[in-house]
Amino acid sequence: TRTDAAHAAGLSDEFVDWFAIAAPPAEATLRLRKLAALGLDFLWIIPGSTGIPRDVAAASLASLARDVAPALRA
Repeated sequence: TRTDAAHAAGLSDEFVDWFAIAAPPAEATLRLRKLAALGLDFLWIIPGSTGIPRDVAAASLASLARDVAPALRA
C-alpha cells in the first residue's frame, strides 16, 4: 500500500511484512521461497495500491519478471 494513503496510517511495519512482500528482489525471492517450502502453490501478485503511478507498477512487475521469477526456478 502507499505509505501516504489515509487507510495505511494505522498499519505497522510488522503488519505489512506479515501480509505483503514489499521488498527488494533478493528479499522478495527469499520470502517467496519460504512460502513455497510451506506448500504455497498459488499467489496473487498485485503491483501496488490504487492510484500507484503506472510507471512504478510497470517497474515493479518488470523486476518481478526479470529478477525474482528466474531466481525461484533455481
